[in-house]
Amino acid sequence: QLGVDSHFARLRLLDPDRYYDLNEFRAEEASYFQISQLIEQLQHEEVEQRLRDTPELVEQLNHYLGDHSADKLLASEDFDQAIAEAIQHLLDRHGTGRVLFRNTRDAVKGFPDRKLHPHPLVRPEAFSPDHADLLARLQPERMLGEDWVKTDPRVPWLADWLSQKRENDRDQKVLVICALASTALDLEKHLRLRSGVRSAVFHEGLSLVVRDRAAAYFAEEEDGAQVLICSEIGSEGRNFQFASHLVLFDLPLNPDLLEQRIGRLDRIGQTETVQIHVPYYQDSTQAGLMRWYHEGLNAFERVCPVGASIFAELGDALQASLLAGDRQALTQLIEQTRKQADELLETLKKGRDRLLEMSSCHPQRAAEVIENVAFASSSLELAGYMEQMFDLFGVDQQAHSAQALILQPGDHMLSHSFPGLPEDGVTATFSRAQALSREDMQFLTWEHPMVRGAMDMLLGGEYGNTAFCTVKIGGLKPATLLLEAIFILQCTAPKQLQLHRYLPLTTLRLVVDSEGRDLTVNLSEKRFNQLAERAPLKSVQELIRHTRPQISALINDAEQRASQQSEVLIGNALQQMQIGQRTEIERLQALARVNPNIRAGEIAYLEQCTESLTDFIKAARVKLDAIRVAIVT
Repeated sequence: QLGVDSHFARLRLLDPDRYYDLNEFRAEEASYFQISQLIEQLQHEEVEQRLRDTPELVEQLNHYLGDHSADKLLASEDFDQAIAEAIQHLLDRHGTGRVLFRNTRDAVKGFPDRKLHPHPLVRPEAFSPDHADLLARLQPERMLGEDWVKTDPRVPWLADWLSQKRENDRDQKVLVICALASTALDLEKHLRLRSGVRSAVFHEGLSLVVRDRAAAYFAEEEDGAQVLICSEIGSEGRNFQFASHLVLFDLPLNPDLLEQRIGRLDRIGQTETVQIHVPYYQDSTQAGLMRWYHEGLNAFERVCPVGASIFAELGDALQASLLAGDRQALTQLIEQTRKQADELLETLKKGRDRLLEMSSCHPQRAAEVIENVAFASSSLELAGYMEQMFDLFGVDQQAHSAQALILQPGDHMLSHSFPGLPEDGVTATFSRAQALSREDMQFLTWEHPMVRGAMDMLLGGEYGNTAFCTVKIGGLKPATLLLEAIFILQCTAPKQLQLHRYLPLTTLRLVVDSEGRDLTVNLSEKRFNQLAERAPLKSVQELIRHTRPQISALINDAEQRASQQSEVLIGNALQQMQIGQRTEIERLQALARVNPNIRAGEIAYLEQCTESLTDFIKAARVKLDAIRVAIVT
C-alpha cells in the first residue's frame, strides 16, 4: 500500500542478506512481470495454437525453461497436464513463492458485503457550521457543551432506531463507535436510563478485566447487551463479527481508522452483510467528509487499500475545503480522489505479483489441509474425551450454554492443580465459531495447553499403568497367563527438524501368553476389553506374588518382539526421510543454477538437517508404557 520502497524496507528488516539493494530489488520485480505475462499466455484457451504460431512465445518459454520446452509441450500426450507442470516449474524456478506468501481479500472468497445507510439530521441551533476547530465540527459534542445529549439530534435518532430494532429482532446486536471516551460514557448512560436500552460501554479508562466483561455481556446471546458503545479503542483489536450493524456516531479523519472501525464486524466469521449507519448533520462538515469517503474512495462499501496514500497527498486540501465549506472545491476534490483511487487500485492490481499469488495458494493442497483440520478438530470427539478427563482428575464442570462449559477446581482433585485451570475457574468452548465471537472463552482444541497438559499428566503418571483381570477364552488352558503390553516408539528431537513427518509418535501393542505364543492378532484391544472381568483385590495380590517370575519373563519376551518390530519402523522412516530430503536438496541445487534467490546456505542447512535426522531416527527406542496381566479362568 505504501509503495515499493516501504515494502523493501520491511523485507530488509526480515532478511538483510537477501534484500540488500533497492535498485536490484526493483530490477528483480520487473523481471517477475515478464514471467507473469508468460504464465498468462500459457493459461490462455488457445495456448496450443499460439505455441505453433508465435515465435516470441516459444523463444520466451525456451529461455526460462530450457531449450525445446515448447516442442516438448506440443508433443505431450496430455497437453493440459504438461501446461500445468510448465506453469508450476516457472513459479518454482523464477517466482518468489519460496520466500514470500500473500493472499489478498480478492483472492480469498467468503468475506461479507457492506452496505451504507446515511441518516441526515437537522443540525441544532447551538451548532456553529463555521467553527474554527475542524474536530469540533466533526464531533459536535465538543461544541454543544456538557448537556450535549439533550440537544444533539443524533441521540434521539439512535434511541428511536434502537427501539425499532428491538421490536423487530430482540437478538440483533449493534456496535456504536465514537471518537471520545466521554462521548461513549454520556451516550451509554442516557440510553440506559432514559430509553431502557440494554447497553454496555467500552473505553480506554476501563481496566482490561472490566473491558472483557463488557465485551462478554455484549456477546451473550440471551440477556446480553443489545448495544455496545465504544470509544476509538473499540476500533482496534476487538472482534464483534456476531453483530452485523455498525453505527459510526462520528467519522474519523483518517481512512485507515475508518477501515479499522468497519473491520470490527467485517471479518472472517461474519455471516451477514455489514450494515453501516452514519448519522450526520445536513449541510455540514460531517456531510462533506462522508461524501469524500463514499463518493471519492468508496471506503464504506469496499476495503480501500489506497486510502492512506491518497490521504497523505490530498489530506491538506481535504481539510481546507471542509473548513472553508466550499462545496464546489469539495466536489472537484472528490472527482480527483475518485480518479486517483481508480488509478492506484489498477496499479496495485497490476503490480501485485501474480507469481506470488499463484504460489501462495494451491487449491488442491488447500482443500486437503482444510479437510485434515476439520477432521482433527472434531469437537464432539474432544468434548467426550475431556469430559472423561475432567471426571478422572476431579475438575468440576457446569454447563454455561449449548457449546460451553464453566470449569473450576474440584474439592477432591487427584492433584493440587490442573493444567491451564486458574483457581477462580475458566469458561471454555469446543466450538470454533463461538470462540471467534467470544474472546472471554478458552477455545479447547487438541493443541490447547489444557488438553495437552492433561494428556501429559495421564501419560506421565502411574495412574492406569497396570491392570489385572480374568478372562474366559476357549482354546486356552485355565491358569494360562496373558500379557498385553503397550510400547511407545520414542524419538526426541528439536522441533525445527519436524521429525514427525517421517517418524510420528507410534504405539506398539503386543499380546503374548505363558506358552510363548503371540496372540496380538487374535485378541484385539476391543475383544480383550469385552472379555476382561474384574478380579477380587486379595486374590490379585496373591496371584501376582506367585506369578511374578512368569510375568517378568513375559515382559522380557514382549520387549524383544517390540524391539524387532521397531527396527522395521525405524528402517522405513529412515528410508522415507532420506528420499524426501535428497529430493529437496536436488531441487534446490537445480534451482540455484537459474534462480539467484537460492543461496548456498539453504542447501547446506538441508544437508545438515538430513544428518541430524539420520542420527535421531537411528537413536529411536521402544519404551514400555503400560501392561495388563490376565489369567484364563
